[in-house]
Amino acid sequence: MIRIEHHHGKSCPFLYCDVCGGKIRETGQAMAAWRFGESPIFIVHKGACLNRFEKRFCPEGYTLATEELDAHLYYLARNHGVEAKRPKRLEWE
Repeated sequence: MIRIEHHHGKSCPFLYCDVCGGKIRETGQAMAAWRFGESPIFIVHKGACLNRFEKRFCPEGYTLATEELDAHLYYLARNHGVEAKRPKRLEWE
């Protein structure tokens, strides 16, 4: 989820895990996750949060789709015409 925090008189958007509610401090430690073929998109920490999300959100018969959060944010920005720096691990594409 996206939350607004106030820093030095400015409103600043930050991402938080949809499972534990903790702040996403590094995009490389989080995933975008959704049921294959459906939306919405959920933002979750890798590891325990992703495992809990999959058990709760994808019962038998559903497939969980995921993408590393840094790649997901890059593609989201690019698909909306925002110039963004390509994450290093995507440089081969």
